[in-house]
Amino acid sequence: MAESKDAADQERFAELQKLAKEWMERLLVRYPELTVEHRGVPPERNALRQLHDLMGRFPPSLNTLRYGASWRLSERMDAGSDPTLREWVASNAGLLEELRAIGIMPDRSMEGLDAESQQFLMMCVRLPDILFLDADVAMADKDYSRALSSLMAAKGIAGHLLGAEAPDIHQANTGFMLEGTLRRYVLDVVMEQLPPGEFESGGWENLARPAMRDAADFSRLVLGSYHYNSSEYLLPTLSNPAEARLPYDADELVETYTRLAAGVVRDNT
Repeated sequence: MAESKDAADQERFAELQKLAKEWMERLLVRYPELTVEHRGVPPERNALRQLHDLMGRFPPSLNTLRYGASWRLSERMDAGSDPTLREWVASNAGLLEELRAIGIMPDRSMEGLDAESQQFLMMCVRLPDILFLDADVAMADKDYSRALSSLMAAKGIAGHLLGAEAPDIHQANTGFMLEGTLRRYVLDVVMEQLPPGEFESGGWENLARPAMRDAADFSRLVLGSYHYNSSEYLLPTLSNPAEARLPYDADELVETYTRLAAGVVRDNT
């Protein structure tokens, strides 16, 4: 229904979204621990907002490049010497600077980013890939400080995805995948090319070290997933009387899901 071009379908979809929102508001009155408290970060200082806006200017030419974070790392050892890659990286220097700036921003928030925007952010694993491409070139040039700067920015972007007030499971998985790719890149590519002593003295260890998670991180993940699943799928579907497959105990289903999520958030915050 959301994808339909029919005016009646669009009107009905908007009505279901309204009913779902009202249902969620009633649930939050009884389960205030499930309220997402946004941090009030201005858009110009909000790393996630800046990342979202940058995605709108995503260069299609990236898709034509052979090398990407999804390629086997063993194929990246000589990637930085590829003339096509070097030319592409040089022509996108401005984009790289924007990504580095976003990566080191201290603040992030999902405020003002709706579910469609969150789906957009799930795909942002391709943007950090540009930073890996720059690191390929920098490593080939033995410009280790530049490579470190780009990879630190990639780590920062992963931190933004995972450090939002309430990341849903899809957003978090993107962040975890980026962290894993970064560690493999450092251990399998960077360490093979660094001169002796550079790894220990150059700050590379921080990139290879896995981030520690605690119960509060799990709580935020459950909170974000609850809101995403409920607002985008569960509540709109159960608000539709025309849906023939509705369970007879829809209210109890929502109540049970909400109660379980609230318990996890309450016990781990």
